Amino acid sequence: MDALKNSTAQMNSSYIDFELELKRLCHDLWSPLAVFNILLENIQPTIPEQAFRQLKSSVDRIRSLVNKATEDTVESAYFPYVSLSNIVNNIICEKHIEWLESPCNFREIEKDIMVRGNKVETERMLSNLLNNAYESLDRKREIMVSLFFSNDAVVLSIRDTGCGIPSDVDYDEIMGGKSLKKNGRGIGLSSAAQYMRSIGGKLAIQSVKDTGTEIRLYFPNK
Repeated sequence: MDALKNSTAQMNSSYIDFELELKRLCHDLWSPLAVFNILLENIQPTIPEQAFRQLKSSVDRIRSLVNKATEDTVESAYFPYVSLSNIVNNIICEKHIEWLESPCNFREIEKDIMVRGNKVETERMLSNLLNNAYESLDRKREIMVSLFFSNDAVVLSIRDTGCGIPSDVDYDEIMGGKSLKKNGRGIGLSSAAQYMRSIGGKLAIQSVKDTGTEIRLYFPNK
């Protein structure tokens, strides 16, 4: 029992140390972020409007992540309405630039759909899921992103033409945090599933090996 208590105390201490170090790092990011923002405003007249908006959106995302990491308050269970369409389109534009050297085909969402959720967490989740889809692609480089209504939910579908998930893989293990990547960093699905549950939604997977995978995110719509 004493050994268990000592182990728990050490884990708590390590977590606190990590949290403090993370907050210090985020505070250190404020100055370069401010400089970058000033420079961005200065070069605005010299670059295309779409490029400026995408750069500004990326800086705002970093600022939101830094803000979230340095917050000391616990988030309320109440989630405000956010524009899921805008979030999807901003992340898609970001990925077009990020994957410029090896692009894939996917288009922006035209519908304007609002859902309840946390904007920063939704952006992070979508970015991770698109990265997973992109990394699975081989010859046919295509990712289909769509939004539609289903009963009492708004559904965000991310479908790729990649390698798929092997049939012997247990989806429950993936949702629980098991990584399919060799370096163990593929936790996007479990994080996404956890976030969707926190807002009263759910995540569903359909996959066929060597054909592709579809992730459906069900956002509550009532």
